[in-house]
Amino acid sequence: MPTLYSDVRGEALVLELAGPLWHAAVELRPTSPDIVTYLDNWLRESHPIPDLLHQWNRNWARCDPAAYMLKQAYRERWVRFHSLPESKRYAETEAEYAIILERYNTVLNELFAGEDVYVITGQWRDDPKPQTDYWTTICTDPDPDDPTYWHVYAKRIPWTTGAIDPLLRDVADDVEANVMITDVAMTRIHHPYDGGADVLLPTSEERDVLRARHTEWLSRHPQGL
Repeated sequence: MPTLYSDVRGEALVLELAGPLWHAAVELRPTSPDIVTYLDNWLRESHPIPDLLHQWNRNWARCDPAAYMLKQAYRERWVRFHSLPESKRYAETEAEYAIILERYNTVLNELFAGEDVYVITGQWRDDPKPQTDYWTTICTDPDPDDPTYWHVYAKRIPWTTGAIDPLLRDVADDVEANVMITDVAMTRIHHPYDGGADVLLPTSEERDVLRARHTEWLSRHPQGL
């Protein structure tokens, strides 16, 4: 908790922090601009995305916010699209990169056109120290002698075609992994991976409609993998 000072006599500050991701309830009497500014800056730096974990748990409570877990936990709401014809995994020419980005952006536009999105990325680390745009941490190995952590980061941006093409190209080359793009309410998820994209929707019916639009991009695998 920060130490706050004010020269205004009789001023009271009530600050309550609760939950795994801090939720702050603040009361100032009377209002002091110096304290309000300090508190706003402190909360922004300490906890820039206050409700995201609640939104995740409301929609995806069966698993942690790790993209690779979703297809097993929510198979009834999941569909996979491959990035290249004949399910080829990696691009070898600029023409093939263009196909990959076109397929990614086509589905992303259908999911998020005209909306803000969260672009969610992560880092494996052997310490719990977060970086900019930090959201939450998953401890993937609680071994007290050698713990490992999956730090999850979320950045809110307005969705436009091509907005994250450099990131998507890194995903296609397996330079980045476990990326997710979600709507602000976190009801729809697009998880690009090297070779395709997993999409998860609120209902099986919505998933079926999206799948029917792009049958030529589906896997021939009996389980859709």
